[in-house]
Amino acid sequence: MRRPWLLLFLCVLGIPRTTLAQHAFDDLPIDDPSRRSILAAGEDATKKIRDNIFIVARVDHAECYPGQQILLSYRLYTALQSTSSVTAKPILNGFTVKERKLNEAPLPDKTIDGRRYHGFVVWQALLTPLQTGEYTIDPLTVGNDVRYTGADGKPGHYSGVVISRKTTIHVGPLPAIGKPPSYNGLVGKWQIRSRLATPRPDSTGSDTLFVEIAGAGSFDNISMPYLRWPAGLRHIEPIQRWEINDTAAPQTGKKVFAIPFTTAAAGEYVLPPMELAWFDPAAEKYHTAKTDSLTVHATGNAAAAPPVAATPTTTPAVAPPAEESFITPTVILLGLLAVLILLFVILRTRRRRSAPVTKTPEPAIPPLPAPEPSPPPTEERQLADIKQTLLQYLQTRIQTDAWAEEDIIQLLQKKDPSLTEKVSPLLERCNKLLYSPHRPEPGILAALNRQLEEIIKQ
Repeated sequence: MRRPWLLLFLCVLGIPRTTLAQHAFDDLPIDDPSRRSILAAGEDATKKIRDNIFIVARVDHAECYPGQQILLSYRLYTALQSTSSVTAKPILNGFTVKERKLNEAPLPDKTIDGRRYHGFVVWQALLTPLQTGEYTIDPLTVGNDVRYTGADGKPGHYSGVVISRKTTIHVGPLPAIGKPPSYNGLVGKWQIRSRLATPRPDSTGSDTLFVEIAGAGSFDNISMPYLRWPAGLRHIEPIQRWEINDTAAPQTGKKVFAIPFTTAAAGEYVLPPMELAWFDPAAEKYHTAKTDSLTVHATGNAAAAPPVAATPTTTPAVAPPAEESFITPTVILLGLLAVLILLFVILRTRRRRSAPVTKTPEPAIPPLPAPEPSPPPTEERQLADIKQTLLQYLQTRIQTDAWAEEDIIQLLQKKDPSLTEKVSPLLERCNKLLYSPHRPEPGILAALNRQLEEIIKQ
């Protein structure tokens, strides 16, 4: 007796397997960018690209404050087998701009109306607004090249551009309530500390003060906090160093100011605390932090000389009896020796009166070269004069009373960015040469003077 289920099983075995597979997957959506990329006869290539590729512009803060660092990014999504490149970037007036190195890892796929799109970041920049206002960011333009293989096995190719939408950023004013007197436009989250290079200066009375400001935000807005230097300490312009993580938004890291200084005399000097003020946009409030005061213990041969010279003048007046009994033989011997020397000089003078005239100036000649190590100060003075002349010119050019180099450059960047590009390399070169242990060559000084003249003649 044949069973019905056995006959059904045998019939199924007789059906071709390709037919089973075809029926099993007929109802599943198939996403095939290579097939979708094929340009059919009479199909518009420009329209096909715009229907299958688009750009999304994003800012992490559409509302922000002057000095707050924000991230502007453009993401491209494509459903075709395409190669894309940026052909036109937006003009970003009113911001300082730092382009970011792109992460080549693709974004998660996006599915829209049953169509899958592959995503990529095509351009990113960190923007820092300079002043309040409503800013419209122009579109980004991307060129796309699509290549495919047709049903006949022949390669095909077409291209076109896609454009993003405009983006608006509103920059509001900083709160006036609670603003500390020391506030200087710094926005973000920060901390400050200071230290000396050595607990005691060396025999020349020189040391270096390090001021470190670390946190997150725009490092361009960090300037050296005000420090009231005590009398007796002489310092030079700060040397700046950055350690910044550009992959974070906003940037993170630290900025270090190194300030070499010297002491005029031995003793203790107290460097008072420095105050740093900033505005936290997340908490929408101001914060301040202070460094600890630092004590400079200055030692040195030159500084120690005055106390040594002062002791013999005061000691005889205080204790003459103690010296009478012990120093008397010494005084007698010194007196006899002085008489013998005087007689020898008289006899020598009578025999050769001309000898003292010729020989007395000669011993005075060796001490004269002592001030001769003047070339280093002269070259340093030339560099300092070049830098000072340039800063005074910039103060007049932008009509400001600011004296700090960082403040002048920031104001110049706002008013004349093209001049800033010419001035900054000259200032950086002067600073490096001023603090370098090697003397600059005359040719370098002449080149710096020519650059200064070209800038002033503009």
